[in-house]
Amino acid sequence: MRLFSKLFNSRRSRRDLHVLATDLCYSLEDLRHLWFNSCYEAFNVEAGEGVVKYLNDNLVGEADYAMRAYQLYLVSGFLAEHSYMEPSMTKEFISVLRQQILGTHLDECLLYYGRYSETNEGQRLSHFCKDITKHITGGETPMTESLLLLSRCFPILFNVTHMWVAKAFDDHETVHKLEDNFKKTYERTVTEWNDKALPILYEFYEDENQAKS
Repeated sequence: MRLFSKLFNSRRSRRDLHVLATDLCYSLEDLRHLWFNSCYEAFNVEAGEGVVKYLNDNLVGEADYAMRAYQLYLVSGFLAEHSYMEPSMTKEFISVLRQQILGTHLDECLLYYGRYSETNEGQRLSHFCKDITKHITGGETPMTESLLLLSRCFPILFNVTHMWVAKAFDDHETVHKLEDNFKKTYERTVTEWNDKALPILYEFYEDENQAKS
């Protein structure tokens, strides 16, 4: 990966970093909303036909801050894992991403970012899933819904976020591995949810995959 890093540094300017960050952020923004909507649908499928149980189907407020912060945490981790750039450029790229992903609610989002980054993986996932569940249910964090989000929804968010980062840097080997993981996770999850929870998210994946290929 060091060879790839040198090629990137020799071919891209700092202006390219901003363009790359902007393109990546557009994909991540779409993914945030579609993933959240899929979680909402999954909760209602689990509740049963004709049951209107959950209150909030829009990604706003605290849930939006939590989503932005967690995406930034994931992307930062993926960049560190793959070493696509030299450390100085990686630091600058993450700084640009932070401004674009967190937007005008920097302080609010950074509170969540600190909460997620200062705990171990198990606690981090638990905090994030409870934050999203609490918003959807209107203030409660039922164990069933939190576990549903953790076991069925989160793996898709993790894989697709990682995939967009790899695509942004033309890391085709990683992209192919993640595509296989995504399809397996999607097929298993949709079977469990009777084909109602994730079709829109899968269509987004297919459209983005064609556009970026």
